[in-house]
Amino acid sequence: MRTIEALKEAQRLQTECVVHKLPIYITITAMSDQMVVFVQDDEHEILFNEIFSDDPLLYGRNDRYYKELLQIISRCTDVSLAG
Repeated sequence: MRTIEALKEAQRLQTECVVHKLPIYITITAMSDQMVVFVQDDEHEILFNEIFSDDPLLYGRNDRYYKELLQIISRCTDVSLAG
């Protein structure tokens, strides 16, 4: 997964969490060749903090991080998100 694809998906998840008032907060910081995704719960506990990179050697890592992000959100909200 390229960083731009991960960015689009993370923004979609961020919007879904806000619209449905889920008890989870996603912060996304995007740079030219990487992106940081930071997830906290209502009690400000850090649940996820990873860097997605556009290095072709790391695309597999990006996929793994994205799956982990989906699992954390589902676990914390008991909601299965599309994607």
